[in-house]
Amino acid sequence: MKLMRVSVALCCMGTLFYLGCQKSASLSTDPGPYTPEPGVATISGRVTDERKMPVSGAVVKAGATGIATTDVDGRFTIKNVSIDKKAGAIRVEKDSFFTGVKTLVVGAGNENNVAVQLLRKKVAGTFSAASGGTVTLPSGGGKVAFPAEGVMNEATKAAYTGTVTTSAFFFDPTAAGFENIIPGALRGLDSNNRETGLQSFSMIAVELTGANGQKLQLAAGKTATITFAIPAGLRAQAPATIPLWYLNETTGLWKEEGRATRQGNTYVGTVTHFSYWNCDAPFELVDFSAIIKAQSGDPLPNAKVVLQATGAADSLSIYGSGLTGADGYTGGKVPAGRTLKMQVLDKCGNLLYSKIIGPFTGKADLGNVTVTYNGGIVTFSGTAVNCSDAPITNGYVTITLDGAVNRATVTNGSFSLAIPRCISTAATASVVAYDLVALAEGTAKEVAVNGTTVNAGQLKACGTSLEQFFTYSVNGVEYNFTAPADSMYARVYKSNTDSIADISVYSSSPYTRLSGSLRAASMQPGTKTFDYFSFYREGGSFQTGKVLTATITENSKYLAGTISGTVADSSNGNQTYSVTGKFRMKRQ
Repeated sequence: MKLMRVSVALCCMGTLFYLGCQKSASLSTDPGPYTPEPGVATISGRVTDERKMPVSGAVVKAGATGIATTDVDGRFTIKNVSIDKKAGAIRVEKDSFFTGVKTLVVGAGNENNVAVQLLRKKVAGTFSAASGGTVTLPSGGGKVAFPAEGVMNEATKAAYTGTVTTSAFFFDPTAAGFENIIPGALRGLDSNNRETGLQSFSMIAVELTGANGQKLQLAAGKTATITFAIPAGLRAQAPATIPLWYLNETTGLWKEEGRATRQGNTYVGTVTHFSYWNCDAPFELVDFSAIIKAQSGDPLPNAKVVLQATGAADSLSIYGSGLTGADGYTGGKVPAGRTLKMQVLDKCGNLLYSKIIGPFTGKADLGNVTVTYNGGIVTFSGTAVNCSDAPITNGYVTITLDGAVNRATVTNGSFSLAIPRCISTAATASVVAYDLVALAEGTAKEVAVNGTTVNAGQLKACGTSLEQFFTYSVNGVEYNFTAPADSMYARVYKSNTDSIADISVYSSSPYTRLSGSLRAASMQPGTKTFDYFSFYREGGSFQTGKVLTATITENSKYLAGTISGTVADSSNGNQTYSVTGKFRMKRQ
């Protein structure tokens, strides 16, 4: 199993199973301090937002050296990266989103799949760094009290005295979908550096930024007080005191640091820095593994394995899920001492297998588990050419079938992809070719699916440009950004009677951030006025101004146009400069 995380709710308490591809995990009743287990693996996956839409241009990091950028479909692959096999941290960075972190139990030498859902930053409030203040968390999640003169620039460590913008998110462990959005996995290292499972009672994310978009952090020697809301379903079980844990985004494991005290329906604790913070009770883990096979004896890949507690003490449910690998393998960490119901489902949610297992007090290897699978596989093939009718040398084809998007690599102008189906009825698939050399996308071709093979014929990647860029000149100096090396997107939506286009560009090396918001009656071609636009460059100046317009030339899958006007340089006495530029970026 390539997905290592399974959500658990014990009497509505959120915790996790950890499923992955590690085939040789060891277990000890007292394993001692945690020690990483180095290995080499390939990591692939897809990054989406809270609407399940793909996030392109996101920077994905794994291990110390692995790095990739998501494509137009939010997909990425990092090959042969050195990583901790027991806790491989996958970090995803995208401007306007909280950093996404997922922690995998990886299969060394095999391809490991992961799905990452990014959370868009939302401003919870502002306060003066000089005087401090209190910010209320969203969704009734609590509040954070900041000290006076307690904030510094994270990069330079210099004291910051301006206005602080606080972005925050409250994770409710009892909410539906909690298991899909939590960062990392609910595994931690306690104060003795020993690994433990975690039952979450409340979790938050907090990020601080300055007036110029710079990242801020609590100053050395300063603390902030966090009040965590305890959801109603957890209050009967919530202890009087509980360990506090922060997510180490490098290791992917939570780290115990301090304790919180219950005050009514909240926990209150102090922290010395900001990241993801969690109120968790620890519990013991054991190793679990199985190989899922069809009745034919063949391994069953991409099957969903669900584990659910059924013991008398589990008045509600402990549950979790993950996907099997190409070899049918599933495995990882599960809570010790609980009776579990194991279910296997196909990609459409049809139940293939159900059995009571456990409780386990030591390593649990179920060996081969045979399920009844009546689904089929349809193989798509065809050729793909560019605008000059020459075979595509670097590109791919997307195949949309049964509501899911599949991707096939084009090799020397040809492609072939086997797609499992759990229904056998006739269907129509939509096939599109992409040329990554010419940065061109073709039109969708509809093909009938009536059997086990489909010849899509010849596809042409021509007609729509995949090019994304933002180029602008301030005071005679030109700056250029291109995707996917630089992250950029345009989000167009309706607010009351106005159409709004939020534009964002982000470069991590050197750190550069552009953001703006257009507001007009519509975003159809024509001249629009920026509600605001700001430029920030690491080691440079910050310009902002409202005397700036955009002439929209394209608004379909992409938003494109030119900009012109003036901005004020806040680092140089608000001196005014002229700005010109052009842009084209994919809509989200």
